[in-house]
Amino acid sequence: MKNSEWGEGVLEQFRQEYDFARCQRPNGTFYGTGGTCRKGAPVGAKETDKSVKEKKAKIQKAIDELREKAKESYAKGDYESGTKYGNKALELSQNLPMTPTEVKKDKQAREESKRIREKYWQQKDRSAKKPPEVEISDKAKAAIKDYTEDKPKPPAYKGMNNCGRGKTCSEKSKRQTAALDSALQELPANTSGGSYFRGFNASVSSFDQLSNLSVGDSFSDGGFGSFSRDPSIAQGFAGGPTKPRRVIIESRSTSIRSAEQFSRLKKEQEGILPRNVPQTVRSVEKDGDTLYITVD
Repeated sequence: MKNSEWGEGVLEQFRQEYDFARCQRPNGTFYGTGGTCRKGAPVGAKETDKSVKEKKAKIQKAIDELREKAKESYAKGDYESGTKYGNKALELSQNLPMTPTEVKKDKQAREESKRIREKYWQQKDRSAKKPPEVEISDKAKAAIKDYTEDKPKPPAYKGMNNCGRGKTCSEKSKRQTAALDSALQELPANTSGGSYFRGFNASVSSFDQLSNLSVGDSFSDGGFGSFSRDPSIAQGFAGGPTKPRRVIIESRSTSIRSAEQFSRLKKEQEGILPRNVPQTVRSVEKDGDTLYITVD
C-alpha cells in the first residue's frame, strides 16, 4: 500500500502503535523490525534530502548570525569575542550535514579518484621514455615556439588547428600551419611505440560519439594532436572526478613527434601528432564519468 493511500495521520499512528524500529547490521546495511534490533544497533529514521536541507538551512542561519556578531565585535575593537564568534561559525560551516544524494555522489567521486590514481600508475608504466635531444633548424624552432606558446591571446595553435579542420583560417595561420608541418619532420619520432596521453572534457554529443567507438575503428584529425608522455598532464586537462564527461586518449602512434626539447612548457613533455594521421582504436573503456580510449 502506498503512503498516499493512508488517511492523514493514520500511517504515523500505525508506526507508533506497532513500534517499528530501524536497525543497522554490523556490515552497514539497514532493516526494519516491529520489535527490538537483534542484529546490529537501532538507528534513527532514514534521512531524506528534504530533511537534511531543512537542517542545513537552520545551521546556515546560525552561521550567518555568528559571522554578523563577529563583524560587530571586530568593529567595536573586541577582537576576543570576534575571534570566538568567527571560529564557531567556521566550525559549523566545516561540519554541515550532507544530503543522502550528496553522500552518494561524494562516495562515487572518492571511489573514482582512487581508480584514477591506480590508472595513472598503470599508464605511467606504459608511457614513452624521454626522447633523445636533437639539433633542428631555427625555422623549425620558431614554428614549434608558435604552436606551444600560450601567448598572444588567442594562442596561435587555435588558429593553426582551425586551418586544418576547415574553419576560418587567416593567412598568418596558414603560414604557421605549413611551417609546423615541416618542423615536425625534424623532431624525434616515437619509434618505440611508448604511450602518449591526451585529456579533455567533452561535450555531450562528442562524449556519446567517442563512447560508441569500437575496436578496429579508425579516425583522424585535420588539426595537430597535442599529447604528453606524462599521464598526469592529460588527467589535469580532463578535470577531476567532479567534472563530467572526461576523456583520456592513450596513443602509441609511432608518428608522434617529441616537441618538449623546444617547447616553452617543458614540464608538459609534449608530443605532437601530425595532421590527418589515422589512429586505430585498440580499446574503449568507460569508468564512471571517464572514458579511456587506446589508439595506435
